[in-house]
Amino acid sequence: MNYLKFQIKKVTKNNLIIITIGLLIVLSFVVLILNKNAATQMSLESEAYGNQALQQKNIKESKADLKNFPKNSERYKVAQEDLASNETELEKTNTLIKELKNKNWEKVYRIKYNNLLKADKYTFQDKSATQTEKFYLNKNLALFAYLKKHPLQYQTDPPSEGYMFLTNLNQLYLPIIFSVIAVFMLTQLYTSSYKNKVDIESLIPLKSNKKILYNSLSGAMIVGFIYILVNLLVFIGSSILFGTGSIDYPFYIYTSESAGYYTPVRNIFIPSIILSFLSICFIVVIMQLISKLLKDQLPTLFIGIVLLVGFNMATAFIVPIKNIAPYLPTTYLNSIKTVSGELAFQIGNFNVNYTNGVISLIAGIAIASALLQLLSLKNK
Repeated sequence: MNYLKFQIKKVTKNNLIIITIGLLIVLSFVVLILNKNAATQMSLESEAYGNQALQQKNIKESKADLKNFPKNSERYKVAQEDLASNETELEKTNTLIKELKNKNWEKVYRIKYNNLLKADKYTFQDKSATQTEKFYLNKNLALFAYLKKHPLQYQTDPPSEGYMFLTNLNQLYLPIIFSVIAVFMLTQLYTSSYKNKVDIESLIPLKSNKKILYNSLSGAMIVGFIYILVNLLVFIGSSILFGTGSIDYPFYIYTSESAGYYTPVRNIFIPSIILSFLSICFIVVIMQLISKLLKDQLPTLFIGIVLLVGFNMATAFIVPIKNIAPYLPTTYLNSIKTVSGELAFQIGNFNVNYTNGVISLIAGIAIASALLQLLSLKNK
C-alpha cells in the first residue's frame, strides 16, 4: 500500500499535470460560454422572430404587387395567393412567439411539429432533396413529436444546461482531449521509474505481479478521479449558470443509417459511465506496457498518443480500420457516441455498439495485462 501511495504522490506533486488539468477545466467552461452564445442566435425565439420579419417583408411586397398589376393578370393572382399564404403563416408565427413568451411548451411544440410536418411533405416531394436532408428533417420532426408528448422546457442547441451540456461535452470534445491528457499523465507516472532506461524501482522489495497491480490501480485511480472531478465541476458550473435542465430531455439513438428514435438522456448515462471506466482501465494498462517496453518519456508519449488517440480518430476516415473497428478497443474511447449509435452511423458499421465495446475493452485489458506479466518475467 505504501508503494501505491508513493505512485499517487508522484502525480499530485507534479505541477505540470495540475496545470494541464486546470487548463482542461477552463477549456470546458470556454465551450460552455461558446455554446450559450451560439444557442442565443439559434434559439426558437430567434428563429420565430426571423420568420416574422421575413413574412412581414413578403406581405409588404405582395401588397405592392397588387397595386402594380392589373386585377385580371396572372401576376395579380399569384400576389393574392402569396399574400394570403404569408398572412396565414404570420398569424401562426405570432401565436408561436406568444406561446414562447408564456412558456406554454405543449402549444409551442404542436406548432413546431405541424410546421416541420409541412416542410417534410415538400422535401419528400422534391426529387433534388438528398437522403441526408430527408434523414435530418425526419430526425428534427421526431424531436418535436417526442416533445409534443412530453412537453418539457426547451433546451438550447447547442446545449448549455447541466445534463445536456455534460452529455454534449462528452460527445464532442472531452473524449479525445481527456485521452491525450491521460496519456500525458500516465507517461509521467510510469516513465519516472526509469533513469537511462534502468528501472530504479526494481530495488523496491515488491513482487512483479504486485507492482503491476499497484501501478495499474494508481493509474486508474488518478485518471478516474480526474475524469469524475472534471465532469462534476462542469455539471455544477453549467447548472449554476444556466440551470440543470431535465434528465428526461430527449437524446437521439441511431439504429440504422436511415432510422433512429429519441429516448430520455438518463437512459444513456449508466452504459456510458461503464464504457468510460473500461476505457480508462484500457488506457492505463496500455500506457504501462508501452513505458515498460520503451523506458523513455518522449517515445512513450508519442507512441501512446498515436496508438490510442490516433487509431481512435483514424476509425472515421480509413476504410480498412472501419471494417475492423468493432474489434479495436481504441474505437470505444467515446462512450456517448458508442452508446447512442452515432459512431456506428458515422463510420457505417453498426457492429460498433455498447455490447461489443464492453467485450473489446475487457479483452484488450486482459491481453495487455498478460503481456505486462510476460514482460516482467522476461526481465527477471
